[in-house]
Amino acid sequence: MFSNIIIKGKKDKYVLTLILLYFDFSSVGKQYRDQKYLEAVGRKLIEIREKQGITQEKLAELTKFDTRQIGRIERAETNTSISMIKAIADKLNIGVDEMLIIK
Repeated sequence: MFSNIIIKGKKDKYVLTLILLYFDFSSVGKQYRDQKYLEAVGRKLIEIREKQGITQEKLAELTKFDTRQIGRIERAETNTSISMIKAIADKLNIGVDEMLIIK
């Protein structure tokens, strides 16, 4: 992409670094996010957790995740990873599908 750029001095190197950083970080905010689905998954997690009598703190202890992270997932404040969902489902003794399939 930038193979034909000639760097003549420190200023050019600085500008090129800023351009590369811009392109690198501009894609960070473009992650796909379905807010309504995240909210439904969060509600489902709360429902399952409470049905089993498990607090956020206990679930965090079981999964080795921060309690705040469990809360962010339940409040749909984060687009969590598949690996985290799997770890939560495992500790709740349910299938991942039970957490992710919303009717």
